[in-house]
Amino acid sequence: MYRLFWKLVLAVMALSGSLGCGGAVEQVNLKLNELSAKHSVKGVADWLEIYNPSEGEVSLKGLQLIDSNSGKVWDFPANAVIPGKGFLQVVCDDSGTEGRANFKLSAEGETLTLQTSEGQVLDTVTYPPQEDDVSWGRSEDGGGEWKSFANPTPGESNL
Repeated sequence: MYRLFWKLVLAVMALSGSLGCGGAVEQVNLKLNELSAKHSVKGVADWLEIYNPSEGEVSLKGLQLIDSNSGKVWDFPANAVIPGKGFLQVVCDDSGTEGRANFKLSAEGETLTLQTSEGQVLDTVTYPPQEDDVSWGRSEDGGGEWKSFANPTPGESNL
């Protein structure tokens, strides 16, 4: 009976998010991983990629992106999640609709910040002026130095 009680308690905690399954944002270790801000083809939207280095799925509810160039703040949709060891591509087309950011990336370079709605910074990147059709990303997913990639990999590993 004692074991059954604790199994039920753990099941309720897991369903409510109390075990870290999309729960406490303070423990989130998401990383800005790659971005593309300049395109030779008209109509191609800017984008950025976020990487989840943890094993479990992470909810982006309550998280924001800050664009230093425009000063705009964009809140992630409440249902946005990134699977463990997975990627999320955010289109930055200034529309703010359908999961798209309400700003564009500056081809001249700027600072992007991923933070909680309470202002806790999870990650930030300041990138230099960009080249056509070349992305700026981490040499290793979630870590390493930032560098240019002649072959962008949105939604995929940079390796």
